[in-house]
Parts: sequence; structure tokens; C-alpha cells
Amino acid sequence: MDWSRRIVTRLPADELWTDAGPVESTRERSLPAADLRELLAAGPVRFVFLNVGDKPEWVPLSQCFVFWKHEIKPHLAEPDARVSSDEFPSGYCYRASEWSAVDDVPIVVLEKHH
Repeated sequence: MDWSRRIVTRLPADELWTDAGPVESTRERSLPAADLRELLAAGPVRFVFLNVGDKPEWVPLSQCFVFWKHEIKPHLAEPDARVSSDEFPSGYCYRASEWSAVDDVPIVVLEKHH
């Protein structure tokens, strides 16, 4: 399989991958904003954006705090809240989940809804 050509076909996702191949990780829990802030307070987080029809977008660790502040925070929906994407800037929101990490850096998956 050519992993560099693989796209997201459904949400919620049940696996993660990069252009190099699969990432050993499993979904642990849905992530409320307060819990995500706690993870970020402890150190860098490995964010990955998932949108149906696109490849997973992995954010470099050095950019995680910038992405949190400018992209994620204004678009983050609580896990069980009934929301309309129209309630968020630009008409989309993210649902966050924490995934197991191979190393010590937490993986946070952001599934885009629009």
C-alpha cells in the first residue's frame, strides 16, 4: 500500500498513519477542552488533523502551541455537546480525542466537522 496516497474515509477514525506507514496507537478517550489544556500545560502535544477526503495532517511539535491558540481553541467542540458547525468561526469545529503514544508525547486527534 502507498501510505502517502491514503486519505481519511470516515470519522471517527480507528487508526492513524503517516506517509511512511501506520502509527501504532489506539484511541483512548474523547478529550474535553479542560483536559486538553492540562495536557498542553504538561508539555508539547502531537496534534493530527483528520478530515474526510484528506490525508492526516500531522503538526510539528514545535508548532503545537501556535496551532492550539490560533486554530484549535476557537474551533473545539466538547465531546458530547450537541453543536452546529455554524456556531464556530468559518463554519467548522473539531472533536478531540487522546490516543496512546509510542513515546512520551501525547497524540491528540482532531476530527473536523463542517
